[in-house]
Formats: sequence, structure tokens, C-alpha cells
Amino acid sequence: MSTKLYPQQCQVSPFAIHQIWMEGEQHLKEKESKLFKNTQQFKDLHDDHYLWSSKMIGQLIKDKYDDLLPIYTGYPYDIMRIHLAKYVILNEYGGFFIDIDCVPKQSLYDLIDNNIHRVLLSKDRDPYKKIKSDKKFLSNHFMFSPIPQHPLLLMILQMIPKTAKKKKLEPHLTHFLRSVGPYFLHKCVKQYKKMIQREIKSKKIHTSDVVEMIEADILDFYFIHDHLNECKLEQEWIKELRFHDKIVMSSSQVALTIVCVGAVMVILI
Repeated sequence: MSTKLYPQQCQVSPFAIHQIWMEGEQHLKEKESKLFKNTQQFKDLHDDHYLWSSKMIGQLIKDKYDDLLPIYTGYPYDIMRIHLAKYVILNEYGGFFIDIDCVPKQSLYDLIDNNIHRVLLSKDRDPYKKIKSDKKFLSNHFMFSPIPQHPLLLMILQMIPKTAKKKKLEPHLTHFLRSVGPYFLHKCVKQYKKMIQREIKSKKIHTSDVVEMIEADILDFYFIHDHLNECKLEQEWIKELRFHDKIVMSSSQVALTIVCVGAVMVILI
């Protein structure tokens, strides 16, 4: 029987900190010393900490979420696999997920003193506002699930197959945000609220009744999400997505031009 690369559920604290670096801890230590230092500080501040690699994530999904494996492996970018992995890990173990480019300031345990039974999410400014909007929305650089298999996490994983396919001529960045990223999370929370509303018909349900939305300003007391100095990985994938989007737009413009020219020729004939 092969050794499991991922921890067993009974071994993991319900308040564990989970982070992801696809290439693994040794690579992080050698290539991104600043980010590695962040993970060590999180480890020092908390009782239980796990740094997930692509091998650990891949085996967990293969063993326990095999219906999601074709989607996970079929994503064109690691950033999409990372976001799916966030939901899978929290569904499997509960606890905290926090992005690798977050700099710790103090223990996250104080956040759950009064919210130990609630999902915690970050309400933040859209970091992609130059592309989408400047409205506040739910960010998934920080998440907390009080238990494994929380109904919201189960709903998220059920919706993943429905949004995975890229629409025709859809920009790559939009595909990521809509299918597995922050906008997808926002949609899932809305659907979860509707589900709770159907179950509790006696009163109107608000989003704040089903999840605890923490303002980014409050989270700043616990950690800094380094928007101004995004990790190299995030800068690279955004640049790559935008490059592909330009190619898609150029191709669609050429196709439209051909159609228009063809129509004009038909009219002249």
C-alpha cells in the first residue's frame, strides 16, 4: 500500500493553517526566501500548519475527489488548480486557508473567538478592478471553514463542473475569475444564501446571516496581503492571461473582418 502524501483528516487540527506552493517547500525555500519566511512565521504563530505541493494536492483529489480530477488536470494554468485546491483542502479538513503572499502579524485564532461556527471570508476591493470593477467583493486569499464538509464548501465543489468550461472567445482572465476564482466564490455564496432562504421561510436571509464577511481593514491587523508587491507567480500568470486575451481578441477581429468582407463581396456580386 502506497504512502499517502497528504495528512489524514484525524491528524489535522480543525484550526490548522493551509497554504500552497505547487513546487514544494524546498523549492520555495531556495527560490522565494521571502515567501518561505512568511510560511515559517505562520507556523510559529499557530499550532498546526501545512504547506501543500502539487503532488500532495493531486493525490488527495485522485483519492477522494476523483470526479474533479479531469477538471483539475484540464485547467490550463496552475493558478486555476490552486484555487480549486483551496476549496478541496478546506472541504476535507476545515481550518484556515491563506495565500502564500500574505505576511503574518499575529495569530489568526483571535478571529474565530466569536465566529467558531461560521465560515469566514474576506470582503475586499477587487484586485482585478482594472479589468472588472471597483466594487467590493468576496476575496478568496483568506478563508476559514469551521468544519470539514461544510455545506457551503460542498456546494462550491458541486458547482465547479458547471463553470469549468471556457466559453467561446471568453478572455482567459474572465474564465479564471468566473469559473474558480473570486467571482465564482461570490456566486456560490449567493446560491448558498438562496438555499438557506428556502429552508428558513419565516424571515429574510442576508449574506451576513450565512457567512461572516470580514473587511480587509480588519484583516490588516492579522496579516498583510501584499497587493503592491504581488508574488512573482501571480504577476507572471496575469501577464500570460492578458497576452492570450489579446491573441483571442485579434483572432476574433480577423474573423469578423473576413465575415464582413465576404458579406460585401456577396452584395457586390
